[in-house]
Order: sequence, then structure tokens, then C-alpha cells
Amino acid sequence: MMGKLDPSNLPPDFSSVMDWFSSTVGRLESAYQELGNQFQTVNRELDDTNRRLEYQQRQLNALLESMSPGVVMVDQELRITVFNRSAERLLGIQERDCLGRQLSDVFPPGSGVGLSLLDALNQDALGGQTERTLHLSGANVPVAVTGNKVIDSEGNFLGAMESFTDLSELKRLQAEMQQDRVLRALGEMAATVAHEIRNPLGGIGGYAGLLARGFPPEDPKRKLLDKIIQGVSSLNKIVSNLLVYTRRTTLQKTQVDVVEWFDSVLSHAEIEIEKEARQIEIVREFPAEPVLVEMDPERFQQVALNLLFNAIQAIEGEGQIYCSIRSELKNVILEIRDSGKGISATEIAQIFTPFFTTKEQGTGLGLAIVRKIVELHEGEITVESEVGKGTCFRISLRIS
Repeated sequence: MMGKLDPSNLPPDFSSVMDWFSSTVGRLESAYQELGNQFQTVNRELDDTNRRLEYQQRQLNALLESMSPGVVMVDQELRITVFNRSAERLLGIQERDCLGRQLSDVFPPGSGVGLSLLDALNQDALGGQTERTLHLSGANVPVAVTGNKVIDSEGNFLGAMESFTDLSELKRLQAEMQQDRVLRALGEMAATVAHEIRNPLGGIGGYAGLLARGFPPEDPKRKLLDKIIQGVSSLNKIVSNLLVYTRRTTLQKTQVDVVEWFDSVLSHAEIEIEKEARQIEIVREFPAEPVLVEMDPERFQQVALNLLFNAIQAIEGEGQIYCSIRSELKNVILEIRDSGKGISATEIAQIFTPFFTTKEQGTGLGLAIVRKIVELHEGEITVESEVGKGTCFRISLRIS
């Protein structure tokens, strides 16, 4: 049986080797421990760097998604790399359907998308803003477009970016302003003409009335004179409406219980329905409590009666007119809804335009005056209609 190893019996060279080996192993263990510590430090720094990069990426993505302009970016091969939410809404395509694809495969050359990108790629200077019309799915969309090269902080060329700002609302407002200027000029001219017409018109009506007295009702000449008098009355109505529309209107506001006021106005309409022997029912949908509004009751009666008489004329034969009052937040909503023939989409876009009418004897000023009075009360009037099913006018006023 072998005994224990006695170090004193080992050769001197072996003892030195053992000392060297122990010392080396100790240094290696120390170096390994230091390497492990450094590795953990690097890992922590990498984790911190990754978190910062992820945060910056989230910030960048949130910024791109929150931007009002649509943003499209391509790389040097014209593959789409960025496509934000505004671009989705404006261009009508989802991000998932275009990322990584060639720009020309997603948007055909005739669409107008990408022209500034190509300009930016082919020029050294930064692109300026231009106005352009995009042709997308049969619709023409006016936009302001900017194209720029994309270069990183080290000067590396990454691709190009194009941003779009939808100008549709701006163009609509500009067109409305231009129309308002034209209508204002026409209104001033119409007011002048109306003043000049009114006096001779009154004379014609007066003389025709005097002449009519000299003929019995059955005389053909009397019938001709009656037609002259009716024509003068119709012209006088047009002149009066012109003056109402073009004159500066001063409101005499007072606090009014809209429920009581509207009920009284509907009574006038019911009298007219009875006179004409029409089979039309007015249905009231009113709250039980008073609803107080600051308004000019006489001016606003003109609004309500105009809408009610239009509803009566829209109903052929029997029908109903539903009149309601309801409160929404700080506003009161008045609705007049009929079961009449309805209004086409083409006509509904023009019904508040002065002198537009679908009636043979209409002046085209009734609804223009209605909107003017509503807007003077700082209110809003809207209309919904469907041909064959009826029309609903909705007026919103602020509650006192």
C-alpha cells in the first residue's frame, strides 16, 4: 500500500514547478474574476445603451406618428422604409402594405406621389415646398409637398424623404371666402337695385288696383289686372327679401323659453295647414321643463316659419312634420323633420346659396336668410335629407 507523499522527498525542480503552477493558477483565477466583472459591466452598459436606443426609437416613432404631415421615406434603392399614420390617412394605404416595397410598385407614376423624392435624390440642394395635386383612387387631393435627402450624423447618405400637408380644407375656405366676396358685392348691387325698383313697383301696383275697381270681377280685363297685381306682389316680395338679406340686421335679443316660443310658432303653421285643407300632422317632441335661450323671437320666428312652410310644401298628400327640442351639453337643438320628397345630394350642397331655388315661384333667398339669422345668433344650422324619405333641418343654439 502506497504511503502519503512527502514533499521533502520530491526533487527540487518539481517543488519550483508546483510553486509556479500555484502562482499561475492564482493569477488566472484573479484574471478570470476580473474578466467576469468587466463582462458584467459591459453587459450593464449594453443594456443601458439598448434601453436608451429603444426609448429614442419609441420617441422617434411617436413623433412620426403624431406629425400632421404625411411622411414617406425611401432608401437608395427607392424601397419604402418609413410610412407614418398621416400618410396612411392621406394616401389611403396601410403601412404594412408598403414597407419594404418599391415606391413605383405602391404608387403609380401618375399619382404624383414620390416626385419630390426623385428630385431630392437627384439634386444636392435641399428641396423646397411646392403645391401639387395627388390623384388617388379617383380623387384629386391638393397638397403642399417637401422633398429632402436623408443624411445621418456621420454624413452617410440613407435615402430621401417626402412630406405631404393636405390643403383640402384650406382650399375650401379660400373658395368660400371668394364666394362670400362675390356674394357681398352682388348683395350691395342688389340692395341698390331694390331701392330703385321699389318706388315704381309700388306705383304700378297702386295704379293697377285703381284700374281694377272699374271692372266687375267677371270682366276679362279685371282678370288681367289681377294678374298684374299678383306679379307686382311677387316682385315686391323678392325686393323685400333682397333688402332683408343685404341690410345689416340688428337683433333685439331677450331671454326666451324656447318650448313656449316654438309651440306658439307651430300654432301659426297649423293655421296655414288648416286653411289649405292639407292632411299634415305636426308632432311635438318637447321637454317638460322650460329651456331658456337668448334670442330675437321675431327674427327667429321667421327662421322657423320658413322651414315649416318648406316642409309643408315638400309633403305631397298626407304626412307628418316632427318638431323637437333637446339639450346637448350647453346647447339646445331644434329639429324640424318632414316626411316629404327629400332633397338630392346635388341640391343640398347649394340650398343655402342666395338665389338658388328648385321652386317655380321661389326667390332663392328664404334659406339664405334663415342661415344669416341663425349665424347672427351665433348658432349653426345643418340639414340631412334622403330623396323619397324626407328632410331634417337641425339648429343649434347656446343655452342661456
